[in-house]
Amino acid sequence: METHEEKIDELRGQIDEIDRQLIELFERRMDVAREIGAVKREHNLGIRNERREMEVKANCRAYCRNDLYRDYAQSMMKCVMGACRGIQHADAPDYDDPWQYAYKNLDVAKELGLK
Repeated sequence: METHEEKIDELRGQIDEIDRQLIELFERRMDVAREIGAVKREHNLGIRNERREMEVKANCRAYCRNDLYRDYAQSMMKCVMGACRGIQHADAPDYDDPWQYAYKNLDVAKELGLK
């Protein structure tokens, strides 16, 4: 019979694998965001697109099948979008601090203790 410690270890192993997959997807998203940043710089466009951010948040809520998780998923996406805004500046000549772009004027900055 499996002990509670063994069950927790097994579940944590599942979490570790999920985390590995999440980071792989996160890196792919950051790569694409960086490419978008290059296009925006080339065409003198601003990094922040509030309409697109609202669309991403709405999509996030729609993709989430479990109602209990929707707010958490949206909060996670706010963090991801902040990181993507930051990385879009990565190739700019004056890039020095990704956090100054990532969470500027967002309530997520307060959530993360950045404000």
